[in-house]
Amino acid sequence: MRRFEQDERFWEVRTDGPVVRTRFGTVGRRGDVREVERELATPALAAEAAARAVARTVAAGFAEVDPAVHGGPSLAHTPLELPLWEDPSDAAAWGAYAAWLRTQGPQHADRAALAALEADGDRSPRRDALLRQVRERDLTALCEAYDWRPPDRGPEIGQAPRLGYAFGFWSTLEGAVVPALDADAARFLTAVRVRAPDDDGYGPEPAYADALAKLRAAPLPGLRRFELDDTAYQLSWIDLGCFDLFVPCPRLEHVRLVAGDLTLGEVRAPRLVSFTVRTTGLKVQVVEALCAGELPALEVLDLWIGDPGRSDVGVADLALLHRPWPRLRHLGLGNAPLTDALVDVLADSPVLPQLVSLDLAGGTLTRVGAERLVARADRFRHLSLDLEGNLLDEEAAAAVARALPDVGCDDQREVEDDDDDPSYYVSVGE
Repeated sequence: MRRFEQDERFWEVRTDGPVVRTRFGTVGRRGDVREVERELATPALAAEAAARAVARTVAAGFAEVDPAVHGGPSLAHTPLELPLWEDPSDAAAWGAYAAWLRTQGPQHADRAALAALEADGDRSPRRDALLRQVRERDLTALCEAYDWRPPDRGPEIGQAPRLGYAFGFWSTLEGAVVPALDADAARFLTAVRVRAPDDDGYGPEPAYADALAKLRAAPLPGLRRFELDDTAYQLSWIDLGCFDLFVPCPRLEHVRLVAGDLTLGEVRAPRLVSFTVRTTGLKVQVVEALCAGELPALEVLDLWIGDPGRSDVGVADLALLHRPWPRLRHLGLGNAPLTDALVDVLADSPVLPQLVSLDLAGGTLTRVGAERLVARADRFRHLSLDLEGNLLDEEAAAAVARALPDVGCDDQREVEDDDDDPSYYVSVGE
């Protein structure tokens, strides 16, 4: 899509095969927007017609602007981006990039000016006004293109994503982000949080899958944090598919995935510091991929195991408790149906002594497991241990609290006993 503006008016054009689609109207007034569709005999004829229409629009005094959303980046790539992906706060590198950006056309003038001001440390009213102008233009383009509401206005359904800015470009992106990921303004993103739109009636999977597919096709080399996190749905509804962004986004440091079902692609993440999975059905494949992966910087590994009807992970599958983790300081094996059996396995694990904290919350720890914890308290005494939301009775919880100096045992659940047949459920099964 190409967008042109003159004063408060805009005009857009794009081609879809043999079809030429145009939109025009007044910026910020949805009721004044018209759309025209024209089908020609071939895609080549459609492209020629679009080019003639662009020429007429420019002759009428419209100037091309940098749209927040389009069918692919219009801004060329340059080696000047490399130091910015490596260090997004490098003021000198931003100054050089801003100078180059000024040469790329008037549609990039505002971003270039904003990047130059921030590279010089300018926090003047002029800089603030320019940032508001760029932000408003980006949000307007997003809202007009996808019929979204601006953030913080109206109900959550149909909202545009939340945008954070640094040096004139987006630094953070949160919400229904898929259409925005290939925008020029997105090329220096350091953090993305995908929350699926829930106004299409199909649930969140398409948005998650589309976000992953788009990032595989056009990676964000500077991305540090990636989250697929949506509390609007039951976890078991969300089939994430294969998460395989570690290789195309090599600077990832923090990943959080919330889904009922998922697998992992190649895990080669030399800078990854924390990896969290919240799921109702952890797969052995995920554990095996982590064990085979390259994770030299990992400090936090936090996994939910989930309901035994959905998860195929058993105690014998937790080889990650026996492989070396040079920098691991926190381990989570929460929401687990096998917490009692984990106690001795953890106590014998070579990983345990190096940990600072251990999270077994939301699992199925009973009096049996509590007795094992007390018996082997010397192995756990150095830890901050989270046992909240398990199945301990008052006496068992008190015994663990006496044996271990830093343990959380609040909010214990009761074992469900139906006709003298006790059931031991994890906290989050769906």
